[in-house]
Amino acid sequence: MYESYFGLKEKPFSIAPDPRYIYLSDAHEDALAHLLFGVQEGGGFTLMTGEVGTGKTTLLRTMVQQLPEHIDLALVFNPMLSPLQFVATVCDELKIPYDADKASLKLLIDALNKHLLAAYLDGRRTILVIDEAQSLSVEVLEQVRLLTNLETTREKLLQIILIGQPELRETLARTDMRQLAQRITDVFHLEPLGIREVRNYLIHRLTIAGAQKSIFSDSAVRAIYNASGGVPRLVNELADKALLAAYAGEKRQVDKKMVREASKQVLASNNESHFGWLWGVTAAVVILAVAGIFYLWRESLPTANDLALQQSMTYQPEAESQSPAAAVDEEPVAQQAVVDDTPVLISNGVSAPYVPEEAAEQVSAPQTGDSMTHPATAEAPAVQATAEVSSTQPSSAPGTGEGALQPQVGQEEEHAGKLVSDQVTGTETKSAEKSAEESSKQTITLDEWIYDHSEETSRENALKELISVWNVDVDVRSDPCRSIAEYGLRCLKMSGSWAMINEINRPVVLQLHLGDQRSHYVTLLGSNEESVVIRFKSEVHHFPYKELSARWFGEFELIWQEPPMGFSAAMLPGDSGEQIEWLRERLREINGEEVATENGEDLFDEPLAEAVRFFQESKHLAPDAMVGEQTIIRLNSASPADSGPRLKVSG
Repeated sequence: MYESYFGLKEKPFSIAPDPRYIYLSDAHEDALAHLLFGVQEGGGFTLMTGEVGTGKTTLLRTMVQQLPEHIDLALVFNPMLSPLQFVATVCDELKIPYDADKASLKLLIDALNKHLLAAYLDGRRTILVIDEAQSLSVEVLEQVRLLTNLETTREKLLQIILIGQPELRETLARTDMRQLAQRITDVFHLEPLGIREVRNYLIHRLTIAGAQKSIFSDSAVRAIYNASGGVPRLVNELADKALLAAYAGEKRQVDKKMVREASKQVLASNNESHFGWLWGVTAAVVILAVAGIFYLWRESLPTANDLALQQSMTYQPEAESQSPAAAVDEEPVAQQAVVDDTPVLISNGVSAPYVPEEAAEQVSAPQTGDSMTHPATAEAPAVQATAEVSSTQPSSAPGTGEGALQPQVGQEEEHAGKLVSDQVTGTETKSAEKSAEESSKQTITLDEWIYDHSEETSRENALKELISVWNVDVDVRSDPCRSIAEYGLRCLKMSGSWAMINEINRPVVLQLHLGDQRSHYVTLLGSNEESVVIRFKSEVHHFPYKELSARWFGEFELIWQEPPMGFSAAMLPGDSGEQIEWLRERLREINGEEVATENGEDLFDEPLAEAVRFFQESKHLAPDAMVGEQTIIRLNSASPADSGPRLKVSG
């Protein structure tokens, strides 16, 4: 309708996933690079998540267009199937013949395995991509895991890519899903666009559609960003409606007023469809809760008979100065305390719970997922975290990072001495009150702490903290991971369980997800069953483990050390050279004895392969005798001669 008016060849803001219009933000570019690299190089199980409308499906279609000729692709777009239907769909996608009337799960898997093996021997590779994977049932997810068992002695026959919304990570974080989660080797999450990216996004799509000049004013761009939150699908809808409004008003440029009018239509329809029922249920719950509290309060008020009975009771010294009226007046105060403890925002002059500014700005607009409940209003954890325990000083020994967790000495004795002094002067009560007040100021939950530092909890800052633990003298202002390459150090993104992190035994960067629809990154130095140790701005902070585990869905990043001669490909039986001598030396350091050899120290012979398999099995890796980065990481961590930092056990 408005295309010819603005000199456009077609509508630029269709929500259809057209790869021609894809705009690659930094996050999208990184995600696409990971997908293509994994597909071409034979990567493992891959997981990509993102909120509704962040461009997952468009990114997938772009990847499909760039696949090499030797790749066979199976796409599953409707995952709400039974395990039998799911495997049948995979077979259909790969054009595997089978008798539909007699098809059983075993028959289909046998046919699939036969097809995959034939493709592998023919030099072809097979990729299974499952879109909207958050809709997979637990039974189908288990079947997906079993499909990864189709393999040769050297590699997997089927590479699987799961694409879904953030709740997929929550499903995979469940205890009964740990076997599947541990097989995921690459994880990334698509974030919404920033305001600069929204501007570039609008220009990009308009240019593809044939625009010769800018159509959106700066104020309109800001209005679109504010209304959409940077979600591309909402940006498209807002921009389309705003262009229509400009056309109807015979305006050549879109201003913020047009965007605001467009947002009333777009956001109203989205809110009505996605949040209307939720707000209705929430309102009903609040009304019932308030009514119940009011009823309990009325029931707890003393009647006239109660007051008369109080007056006739035995004399109570502590109540001598209180009249019956005063006792009545005190009761609503106690009831008010109950109201204040409920997660309902009431302005009554009573001190309100802590609410960060970032979260307070979101109260007026409905949000998805965890953002409906602010951490400050959630159930209080049994153990509160103590922030800012001690400052870290770098160790003098390069590569050890041992100085990160040196405890402060003498604090308890100093505190005890002050109490004794206070008792002598008769001020122990005031001192205790002051100490309690200071302690309360230092008590903060993990969510509150992250919200306080939300602008600084970026991946780049967390990686800088991680690099500092390795004690290498590099300039990390540009690209932290590239800056450490000269030391033979590499960054590696992984996904797995808490047990995997403990087994790797290295400080890591954890990716956390709060209710603000953003990813926050923290540097983990140590942990035990009750608490974790986090490094931030060269200082150490302790928090309860259960607070962190509730916000972590398995994504982490670590730094690992290459062998001295470098690393370009996995070491395999039959290989020879300096790297094999290094491998033997690492195993000798770990086992305390030499590994037997048949034909020399620099040959990867059968006795060495057997020693590698034994080590891999002890570290819960596939015992395939292939020494890749996962095996090297664990060899380094297990070696007493390795000087890299280890995870600490927090006290």
